[in-house]
Amino acid sequence: MQKLNVNLRTQRFSIFYENNLLKTDFIVDFCKKLAANFVIITHANLEFLAKPLIDKFNEKNVNVKLLSFSKGEINKTKKTKDDLENKMLKENFTKDTLIIALGGGIVIDMAGFIASTYMRGIPYIIIPTTLLAMVDASVGGKTAVNTKYGKNLIGTIYHPKAVFIDFDVLKSLNEDEMNNGYIEMLKHTLILKRKYFEKLLFSKEITPKQIIDSLKIKKQIIEKDENEKSFRKILNFGHTIAHAIEAALDYEIAHGKALVYGILIESHLSYHMNLLPYKEFKKIFDFFKFKKLLNNAPKISKDRIIEFIKRDKKNIFGKNRFTLLKSIGKSIINVEIIENNIVKSLLVILGGNIC
Repeated sequence: MQKLNVNLRTQRFSIFYENNLLKTDFIVDFCKKLAANFVIITHANLEFLAKPLIDKFNEKNVNVKLLSFSKGEINKTKKTKDDLENKMLKENFTKDTLIIALGGGIVIDMAGFIASTYMRGIPYIIIPTTLLAMVDASVGGKTAVNTKYGKNLIGTIYHPKAVFIDFDVLKSLNEDEMNNGYIEMLKHTLILKRKYFEKLLFSKEITPKQIIDSLKIKKQIIEKDENEKSFRKILNFGHTIAHAIEAALDYEIAHGKALVYGILIESHLSYHMNLLPYKEFKKIFDFFKFKKLLNNAPKISKDRIIEFIKRDKKNIFGKNRFTLLKSIGKSIINVEIIENNIVKSLLVILGGNIC
């Protein structure tokens, strides 16, 4: 069993990774050391992935309950959280319970948030089932739900007891799902590791090694700043715009697609603010063009985007604060940006799709 250790100030946990991990006894045996009762939280369309785990729990006569909810950011709400918690309470799950988050980022956010508040905190583990969840939501401990006022505005930072990555689950993902994770991996290279930028550009497929390399970047950042007081904010690059786009479109756009434009717009902002040289901005733009990721740009209201940016949780004293780039592989946090400059970059990148 291969593993990557995450060493935080308050706790340590391991990311275990292997092919066919879900078909082994390893996860169940690990969980049994932490709790007496178990709740698997997943999406309704992913229940089939939970079956091998449930079978192994049953073989060992261990109490396990499967809870699911409908997929989509539109369902990552306080109501869904409340419904799942009430089901747990009705089944008499108490403090000796461990939650297993089996799914993508939405499931991980929801299950982690429930774990952080249920009975004032119970343990949870993560089994990510998408590339995006593997390189993003599985590490960092951010949990949240969405509201009508914006994405991820209500939540906690609460770390899992372990993460279990089974590379085999990636075989079932379509191209769009793989691209969602690929864009997040790209972001990691842009903010901290320039040497991986061209490797991603010219790679024909995503390899397990690239996934672990991307995880190592995030691990390095989280270990330096567990609670996002300063350095960890570099991970927000591209996300201020991306989250605003998602919310403005009522979450009918995939996170990865929104992040493509979030990265491009915030890269242009970096250039416009004389932080990022034009040749570096063009490299990033050409990357997306070469990978054919700029098709079907969303039609969107700039006023709606600005509305959600104003509520972004990174803002300080009513000022818009962005993480921007100084070069590929070097970022800068807490850059104050006035609304006119945001609009200019929106128009440059989205052009006629802005109304």
